[in-house]
Amino acid sequence: MKFTYRPDIDGLRAAAVTLVMVYHGYPSALPGGFVGVDIFFVISGFLITAIIRDAQRQGVFSFASFYARRIRRIFPALIIVLGVVYVWGWYWLLPDEMASLGRNTFGGASFVANFVLLGETGYFDVGAAQKPLLHLWSLGVEEQFYIAWPLICWLARDRVHLLRIALALSALSFALNLVMLSGHPVATFYLPFTRIWEILCGAALTLSIESASGPRLSPNVKASVGATLILVSTLAFGSASFPGWHAAVPVAGVLLLISAEGSWINCQFARPLPVFVGLISYPLYLWHWPILCFLRAIEEPSAIETAAALLLTIPVAVATYVAVERPIRSRGAGTFKVATLASAMAAIGALGLVAVEARGFDFRVPVPIRGIVNLEAETLAAWRKGVCFLESDEVFDARAAHCIDPGEGPLVMLWGDSFAGALYPGLEDVLHDAGYRLAQFTIAGCPPILGVTIATRPTCLKDNDFVMEQIGRSHPDVVLLDSYWTYAETDPQRLAATVAAIRAQGVKRIVILGPLPYWNHPLPQLAVHYYDEHHELVPAISPLGHGDPKADDLLRREAGSLGVEYISTGALLCSQEGCIARVGSRAEDLSAFDEVHLTLRGSRYLAARIVPMILAPAR
Repeated sequence: MKFTYRPDIDGLRAAAVTLVMVYHGYPSALPGGFVGVDIFFVISGFLITAIIRDAQRQGVFSFASFYARRIRRIFPALIIVLGVVYVWGWYWLLPDEMASLGRNTFGGASFVANFVLLGETGYFDVGAAQKPLLHLWSLGVEEQFYIAWPLICWLARDRVHLLRIALALSALSFALNLVMLSGHPVATFYLPFTRIWEILCGAALTLSIESASGPRLSPNVKASVGATLILVSTLAFGSASFPGWHAAVPVAGVLLLISAEGSWINCQFARPLPVFVGLISYPLYLWHWPILCFLRAIEEPSAIETAAALLLTIPVAVATYVAVERPIRSRGAGTFKVATLASAMAAIGALGLVAVEARGFDFRVPVPIRGIVNLEAETLAAWRKGVCFLESDEVFDARAAHCIDPGEGPLVMLWGDSFAGALYPGLEDVLHDAGYRLAQFTIAGCPPILGVTIATRPTCLKDNDFVMEQIGRSHPDVVLLDSYWTYAETDPQRLAATVAAIRAQGVKRIVILGPLPYWNHPLPQLAVHYYDEHHELVPAISPLGHGDPKADDLLRREAGSLGVEYISTGALLCSQEGCIARVGSRAEDLSAFDEVHLTLRGSRYLAARIVPMILAPAR
């Protein structure tokens, strides 16, 4: 059975890219819009297998022609996007962000973006808003499929044998996805081995349709069920539990829709407008995230500004499709054309590596403020990472004995997340000067609350139980609870139970530290751009910093109801004029190295104000 062009599949592509764009613009409005990527995966497997099988039946399949076609399809628009983003990064990003962009440029150009991003997923990795190539992970997964699948198709004896291979590999990949999700959620999201089953499902559908052996339900029934499954996925699922078994729901929905050719719903997908959007879906997908990142790098956009940015993506994508993508794809194969595209892509990838080797081109930062560049690295070096400050799936081990100062003096125990980790260096200096010992147990992304389970931080429960054991063994005089405090998993009942458990260990004083102020963008970035515009250091107090009075008030009242002490760090660092951006007269005296975390100097500044309140007799 010869595969013919199906406009309804282009309409499905339009639905997929629309879901992704809306999700990236308004994640709370469409919490499962990311399933648009899963729709793309299934469509890719379906179409690529159909193309390969058609060529095999006609006796004209060759690996050279297959990959030449892929190069003409994928490379032109991607080269332009990579180049534009690279130039933008040169003018806007700080050196560590530019180095990250260099790695992601190389990853995007060599189609290993998913592996590069997986390697950058530390807690203090560059944020998503500073990663305009973050979305290329899915392109990497697809291209990795394209490397292996044509060879498997060529080696398979016949269609039935190939179908069995596709089903077996899909089942194995899906099982691996289920097994890995709880312990390694980020790897499960990015690795091809745990996502390839979605593409293979599309491939298996092609092979089933080829012999008309698919389900015998009416097209309208299949399309209705399929559309319902996708709709449910977009409204009911969240990214924290994805992929897992949840991913099977939109995948099943797409399979049903593709197999429902001729249904009323498919005919709507085949109308001119969705077909056109589907035709430009690739440049739409490539451009929408960088454009959103460009906007968010300037300011936190309003809903209307976000909509304007997404709408701007449309003419940019149309221009890319009409002026670049379509001409290159339609004017013959051409060995020279393919070689030129491959050379241009290699050059872009090499530029990415240059940015990494040149430390993000740190010479771009003016000499008077170049000390800003190393603030994050020098700060994190003092956190005792991997021992007393844990990231991701790390757990406390025997080395945690070093997290409690030895001796006989009074002991203050610091328990919390990365906010507490940021405060540790300052507390260490000030408390030691006052003759106190300090214990540090800090866990990235985990509030100091017993019983909390967070999907992206699978070890929180175990690590927090460990800290409670240490409280029982070390009998601290004071326990400081320090956190971001706005985790969805945090609630008053759990906090009350935690306070009661600490008291049960004989601790006399418990102090809750309120949330730190936050900045519109990473403070070093704000400082650099301020210097570029005004040729002077950012003011010591800046209106670009904000406290959180609502969270502060809620925590203060909760602390009062529990009979524990409360210190508002926001009140110590912010006033009506703004928040403290510099704690000294030099550029490197910034108070934060990103949007929220204290630098070493910021930590010492805050600790010097907190410690007298901690050590004062309880009132």
